[in-house]
Amino acid sequence: MCIRDRIDTVCDSSASVIMANVDQAGFDKTAKTNKYECWITFHLVHELIRQGVEPSSIGVIMIYTQNHVILKKILDAKDVEVFGIERCDDVIKDCIIISCIKPNNKSSLNKEFNKINTAFARARRKLVIIGSEAVFKETENLQNYYEAVKAVGVVTNVECLSEEKEYCERNCTGEEFKLIQ
Repeated sequence: MCIRDRIDTVCDSSASVIMANVDQAGFDKTAKTNKYECWITFHLVHELIRQGVEPSSIGVIMIYTQNHVILKKILDAKDVEVFGIERCDDVIKDCIIISCIKPNNKSSLNKEFNKINTAFARARRKLVIIGSEAVFKETENLQNYYEAVKAVGVVTNVECLSEEKEYCERNCTGEEFKLIQ
């Protein structure tokens, strides 16, 4: 199944809370930026727009600054607002995508818990969390969120196949991302 099919599954869900689990995505756990995380987020935004969601009603909240900078350059052109976790207090959107991938650093998620808690409350209709199921299960402050998502929402796996990673490496720069058709 290609990434577009997996993204369709996330976006088509009637659930108002969805976790896109990236444990199988094969991310570089030592990198400061995560191009694949940005690419998955980019695909999610594109699919929501394709399904008729107005770009101005979508907000993306990035927990890690390096990824925020990359995605902001790319999504601002689509009228989708991208916020760092520090600046999301006054943001309310119909659809919020929160990207909180940093698989090797549970302690930073615990430190950012109050900000993450605020970010989770920013969506009116649909909340999509991109993150590591394992990290949510093991992070003291996030365990309850994980259980709540499982109880009222959907947890689905999103992985990058090797050919998709190669495509991303070739076609996704800090200035432009290209969709897989």
